[in-house]
Amino acid sequence: IPVHIKPVNLKNRHVKGSLEELAREARHDFLINLARKIKADKIALGHNLDDQAETVLMRLLRGTGLSGLSGISAKRKIRGVTFIRPLLETRRSEIESFLKRKKIRPRIDPTNKEDIFTRNKIRNNLIPLLKSKYNKNITEVLANLAESVSYDYECLEQIAGRSLKGSKLRLNIKKALKLHPAILRLKIRQCITYLQGDTRRITFQHVREIEDLLARRPQGSVVDLPKGISVQKTRNFLKFYKR
Repeated sequence: IPVHIKPVNLKNRHVKGSLEELAREARHDFLINLARKIKADKIALGHNLDDQAETVLMRLLRGTGLSGLSGISAKRKIRGVTFIRPLLETRRSEIESFLKRKKIRPRIDPTNKEDIFTRNKIRNNLIPLLKSKYNKNITEVLANLAESVSYDYECLEQIAGRSLKGSKLRLNIKKALKLHPAILRLKIRQCITYLQGDTRRITFQHVREIEDLLARRPQGSVVDLPKGISVQKTRNFLKFYKR
């Protein structure tokens, strides 16, 4: 199997974000460019059930909604390339046992054992505590929660997609004010996602500000969001655009 390796200096990336965010973006850039180069139709990643549980818990601690509680998706398109995670329902211990039986030595990031990132602290300290003191099956419980919520969120997205059909970068104010808050918030996130590809760095407070802009602020008012996105209130619409 051919192996492709590319060293990356994160200090040279002209985008803002945490070290984890920058590393994730760099990995995505490399994998997407490589997939296009070798004409691969899918990219398989190695996330497992334990990663799913850690992700749900990490997002819960930081503050999240249904989208965050959905955890890691088993299949997702990023910039036109399909990412799949075939091991998402497999425990890390099962993978390690398989490798041991096959006498395959895995490559392990030595920083995984250091409490330098939130995910590491959750993996090394919080989940073992929850297992020993509260629920020995906490990993499965969190992963099951993610699967259940993902179906609920997918259903709401479909409902939101049928509401306010038309431009993906503006919302009709009169119609938007009649929507259920859950659908309205999804529509707001869909507009942002259409512009920047995701809703990373968009907080609950940002969404509340846009709701306030819609319902109470005067025509011409603007809400500025991270990553150079703004929302302006005109006479009839909320318009989403890049500054």
